[in-house]
Amino acid sequence: MDALFFNKNRKKLIETMEDNSCLIMFSGSPPKASRDQYYYFQPDRNFYYLTGIEKPNMILFISKHSGVDDVILFMPDEKSNISGPYGHPITCEDVAVLSGIHQVVYIEAFDNILSRHIARKPCEIVYFDFNRININDLSSKSEIYANGFKKKYPSLKILNIHKMICNFRTIKSIEEIDEIRKAIKITSCGIIDMMKCCKPFIYESDLEAEFMYCLYKNKERISAFSNIIASGKNALIGHYSANNQMIEDNVLVQIDVGAQSKWYCADVSRAIPSNGIFNSRQKQLYNICDDALNKLIEYIEPGITAEQSVEYGNSLIIQSLSEIGITKENTNKLSVYCGINHYIGLDVHDVGDRSLKLIPNMVVAVDSAIGLPDEDFYFRIEDDLLITEIDCEVLTCKIPKTIEDIERIMQNGKS
Repeated sequence: MDALFFNKNRKKLIETMEDNSCLIMFSGSPPKASRDQYYYFQPDRNFYYLTGIEKPNMILFISKHSGVDDVILFMPDEKSNISGPYGHPITCEDVAVLSGIHQVVYIEAFDNILSRHIARKPCEIVYFDFNRININDLSSKSEIYANGFKKKYPSLKILNIHKMICNFRTIKSIEEIDEIRKAIKITSCGIIDMMKCCKPFIYESDLEAEFMYCLYKNKERISAFSNIIASGKNALIGHYSANNQMIEDNVLVQIDVGAQSKWYCADVSRAIPSNGIFNSRQKQLYNICDDALNKLIEYIEPGITAEQSVEYGNSLIIQSLSEIGITKENTNKLSVYCGINHYIGLDVHDVGDRSLKLIPNMVVAVDSAIGLPDEDFYFRIEDDLLITEIDCEVLTCKIPKTIEDIERIMQNGKS
């Protein structure tokens, strides 16, 4: 990633902005954990997408008047700049090089520059980035600021630019795909290491430690999402991430993990036998799941929708299960899923309209899953796909998935 990439992203956005408008966007601030301790900071992804800057307490300001645009990045001065967990304080010169934004000034000047801009320019619209997932979520910095701003400038029209940026992020550039490939490569190493060391009577956290060690070796401090290492019936708990139970003998261990590379994510699920060998029941159901996923991947191509993929994939699993006497009518709380689950990018469950037809350079996660609560049994297999001009590429194809490959690696790891 270089400044040219972020320049291109800003240019696309500016072209969509109305004339006589401006945009105010915040990088975010680390939330307080306790007293004088803060949680690890992650930049607002849309802010990062437009600037390449991953430091807290910054403001991006873009204006557009008579077809002429102006971009300013506001940052804390070096004395007030948060360092410690974020390294050396960043300078204005550093920010300019990273972002390609030539005007970088200290944040103390923001109110004055904004006020003067609104007073002197024909500004009619102010864009903010509002991203509310749930109605009960706490108000974001953008929402709080915009509410106060509206009281001071009631004549100005406030618009949300979030979905426009999300539309851009849905289609990945070559640079973004390269970062996702790097994240998948790190993830692959971590999963293989977990396979090699898995055995009965160790703890789920022991496997998680192997994965995190692989991330640290690759200069990535945090995973793309909370690691899921769910052994046996723990896999029945949605997005289980306690990872604190002893792994029993002769159970499946559900692994759902992902590394990051420059904030671009991987998301991979594998189910492995705790003792290194699939028993007959595990093998029977795993083969159904794996076969359905492989057929689904062959089916996926530009033009289909996520809903169509789920309809097709689910039918494969349901048909195969019925052939061995398992149906929703005779099995309590049977669950199946086989299809496109979500986009992947700067967020593991990346932004974008899931009702859209697939087009080239989208990156999606596909899942194949079976749950039998009566048998305390649930597992899923998940791969990451790049949509190409004619079909799709399995980006996670080198991560062991067949019963034979998983058993071979697990047995060799114990020798």
